[in-house]
Amino acid sequence: MNCGMPKISIVVPIYNSAHYLEKCLNSLINQSYRNIEIICVNDGSTDKSGTIIDQYSTKDKRVIVIHKKNEGVSVARNTGLDRVSGQFFMFVDSDDWLDLDCCKKMLETALKHSADVVMCSYMKEFTDHQVKVNVFSKDFILTGQRVQEKIHRRLFGPVGKELNAPQNMDIIVSPWMQLFNTSRFGQIYFPDIKETGTFEDGLYQIDIYRNCQKFVYMNCPYYHYRKTNALSITSNYKPYLLNKWKELFRILDFKIVSYHYNSKNNNKYEEALSNRICISIIGLGLNQIYSGKSFRKNAKEIRIILNDPLFKKSFRSLKTNYFPVHWKIFFSLCKHNQSYLVVLMLYGIEFLRKNIR
Repeated sequence: MNCGMPKISIVVPIYNSAHYLEKCLNSLINQSYRNIEIICVNDGSTDKSGTIIDQYSTKDKRVIVIHKKNEGVSVARNTGLDRVSGQFFMFVDSDDWLDLDCCKKMLETALKHSADVVMCSYMKEFTDHQVKVNVFSKDFILTGQRVQEKIHRRLFGPVGKELNAPQNMDIIVSPWMQLFNTSRFGQIYFPDIKETGTFEDGLYQIDIYRNCQKFVYMNCPYYHYRKTNALSITSNYKPYLLNKWKELFRILDFKIVSYHYNSKNNNKYEEALSNRICISIIGLGLNQIYSGKSFRKNAKEIRIILNDPLFKKSFRSLKTNYFPVHWKIFFSLCKHNQSYLVVLMLYGIEFLRKNIR
């Protein structure tokens, strides 16, 4: 049982994932590093998920089961955090799984470098193939202010060369693929912000990395993110998405001001948020074409968004020189409110998204 070695607490929020749950749990109970606890939080599942985790808990005493009413993944994770007893903790989604050496390798790295957070790359798992996702291009270690500059600020939005792949703006937002030091972060919780309807993970990580003094990235894909359906990137129309995202931008701006990230030495935070606002037009635009409205009506709605003072201000300051040619054209059209051409490109983006993996 790796005597004298730290315990790792693994929090698994679960909702109606019976079809995938056994693969996930098998990857956890069979970790080569044995000193772990697996905190399974059943968030009001209506399938057999609750029964499955109860069965695992009778076979392996390291499996801790919590049954609760459905309140969403953030509340489920917070419920799990309250039960954490390990010196380190991590999150695993119930339809994903870990390499069997994941805990061992990440813990060894954390101890070797006295790291607050260790992050790894991951594999995106489709039905018939897998794709390695390099969160960053190579291994590295950051300390002190460099953590704020490279990780914390990145959560607000991309700047400079980070703009060369705007579709990957939130590649570091997910809390899985990371090992956290409990003594530093065990009392930080996911926000339950219904007004935004999204980005709770990002807001959680902003609080984490504001207090992180040492960060290590390992370019090894120890985490497996299930992407069984290549079309699972949101394709349902959300009529209130614009208002929710504008509320998110307000919250992020409030954090920048509250923590004095808008000072002369931290103006990259304001630039990052402004860039996030511009890039959000991709998601807002795709959401609009999911509405089922005509091309003309969609173009009218996009024009309204682009004429919004918040977006107009952000696009005025957007630097397009780091974008690849296709994105440079797209955002230049947005800058000049060429809504018909913007919608035409959005239809092209949606076609490629569905047909090229």
